[in-house]
Amino acid sequence: MARCDYCGREVDLPFRCRYCGGLYCAEHRLPEAHGCTGLYRGPRIETETQWVRPPEVKPALFSMRELHHLSVALLLVSLLPLTWLRGLIFRRPLLVLGAIAIFAAAFLLHELGHRFTARSLGYWAEFRLSPMGVLITLLSYLTPLKIVA
Repeated sequence: MARCDYCGREVDLPFRCRYCGGLYCAEHRLPEAHGCTGLYRGPRIETETQWVRPPEVKPALFSMRELHHLSVALLLVSLLPLTWLRGLIFRRPLLVLGAIAIFAAAFLLHELGHRFTARSLGYWAEFRLSPMGVLITLLSYLTPLKIVA
């Protein structure tokens, strides 16, 4: 049986302090309860510093694959207002063209914002279409709920 280093009571299952290494009973197991001398130090944690270089950014502004994916996605998003404004195509063409331009600009600014932010932080980023996302977007053209995935 071990003895508590603070009160001297015999204990069957003593607690070892992580800070000073002493053995204590359940009543004095916390560092504050036994006036721990090692409390100010905290537990030892071995750390190592490792410097990581950010990946090299490609000098080309856009790859051909990315331009292809962006153009297909832009077409899908730009056609979205036509599902709502179908009856106005010939009566109010400027309204329809304006809606298409707003959707296209919002989409491009949003997606390129992701890309340029990642690039400015040193990460590689390119826009990619998800085949399942394209399918969901095309199917949503047929339903009242529009999903651009």
